[in-house]
Amino acid sequence: MTHTAYPGNRSNLGGGGWRLLWRTPLGWFLPFTSEGLDSEVPNATSFMDFFPLGLVLALWVQARERKVDCVLLPVTIVAALFAVYMSVGLPEALAKITLLGRSLPERTNAIFGLANVILLVRSAALTSNLEPMRPFELAVPFAAAAAAVALAYASFSSYLTVAMVAIMAVTSVMAILAVSHRRPAAFAALAATAALWCGMPVNPIQRGSSAVSENPLVAAMRDIAHSEEGTWIAAVGWRSNVTLYAGAPTLNSCNIYPNMAMWHTLDPTGAQEDVYNRYAHVNVSFVTEQTHIELQHVDVVNVYLNPDDIPALGARYVLAAQGDDALDLSTYQSDTIRFEELARYDNDVIYRAVY
Repeated sequence: MTHTAYPGNRSNLGGGGWRLLWRTPLGWFLPFTSEGLDSEVPNATSFMDFFPLGLVLALWVQARERKVDCVLLPVTIVAALFAVYMSVGLPEALAKITLLGRSLPERTNAIFGLANVILLVRSAALTSNLEPMRPFELAVPFAAAAAAVALAYASFSSYLTVAMVAIMAVTSVMAILAVSHRRPAAFAALAATAALWCGMPVNPIQRGSSAVSENPLVAAMRDIAHSEEGTWIAAVGWRSNVTLYAGAPTLNSCNIYPNMAMWHTLDPTGAQEDVYNRYAHVNVSFVTEQTHIELQHVDVVNVYLNPDDIPALGARYVLAAQGDDALDLSTYQSDTIRFEELARYDNDVIYRAVY
């Protein structure tokens, strides 16, 4: 994998992800609505970490005790490093040393959230042995919470409403008071309530794998794959993994490791190796012109395949569809290859390649 164009040679110095720091409140409300959200719901979720409250409390606890905590110090360093990486980026040398250059701000955010949770819980536990915060000390976490709420609203104003902001503010105040006044039970109750608030409304999985495994199309492909040997091509766009689910060996689909034997058949000189030598979703479309390969996205490769090249690939079966319509491969037949229709389910057609 380290020798691939992606992700092996990926180098990301970070930056541009400052909104990720203030994304925590979104998870409080996504189970109820996604209206106004500028991304997909799974991509907008994160740890319920109350950033930057954990960081502020970790610094306060260590300052009050006048000693370094063996947990808080290293986790604080990690959280601060990740915050800088996501928001403004790192120098190339530091990105290489920390291996963050092989990550992305969006991926780093999950570990950043976990670090903040550790800081918050550890700090809350240690405050039970300390005197309550003095009024002037309380100003710091309150100011940090106010800034976090304001920045969250500024970052996601198309989604967050005034009512949501009010809930965020009240919850933050309650968390600060519970920790600062040495009420670990109150803080635990608040955390449990917040977890139930976020988790209970989420619809549980109501359908098992039978929705796919008992699908007539999958059953038909499974029967063919078990009774006859042969490699498949899945020309059905993003659904190309369905042939693998049916147990059919498939040339394309989501290739974790590049199938270099297949690629070198289509590109004998290796001129386009930077395009296909990568982790990628490999989509196949049939064309009448010469076969060519294009990089649609960093992890999406499109193969525009002339059916006359199928014999060289050794494929014997094709699952084909074109958008919402069935793809008639008989229009692509030639002296080199013809196609026999074996089964049809809605807009998906199973063909045998004869050559």
